[in-house]
Order: sequence, then C-alpha cells, then structure tokens
Amino acid sequence: MRLLLAALQRLPLDYQVVLELHYWESMTTDEIAAALGLPPGTARSRVRRGRQLLEDSLAAAAQSPNLVESTLAGLERWIAAVRVHVRGAGR
Repeated sequence: MRLLLAALQRLPLDYQVVLELHYWESMTTDEIAAALGLPPGTARSRVRRGRQLLEDSLAAAAQSPNLVESTLAGLERWIAAVRVHVRGAGR
C-alpha cells in the first residue's frame, strides 16, 4: 500500500486526478471528461497513460518485479477496500 501511494504521488497532477476519479470515485471516462471539461478521448488517454505512468513509477520504486506485479494485481481489490473504509468512516 505504501509503495502504491508513493508511486501515485510521483505522477503529474493531471494523471493523479483522473486516476483518483476513475478508481476511487468509480467514474467512467465520459463522466471524468464532463467533470473536468475535457474531450472524452482526452479523458480516456489520460486514464490509460496514468495507468502506464503508475506502473512505471511502481517499477522504479519496487525492490522486485514480483512486487510490482502483485501490487498492480491487487490494485482494484485495495481500492474497493479503501472505498468501503472511507464510506464507513463518513457515517
């Protein structure tokens, strides 16, 4: 989790924002485009490029390729758990 957070923080802000909206807020690329005033193709490109930059950032910071693979494989599961935790804390 620390590796993932550190990797996210190294990304340019535009990519951090679209990844946060996509993963944490469960927004589609069309919804992201509307919220940020972007063309839909630009939003899709930023999500795709953001994922690639995240993977590159993880690879640069990780001790092993296996750690990168396991972190990326667990990304969706981890984000879902964070969503549940945050929503539960907001009650």
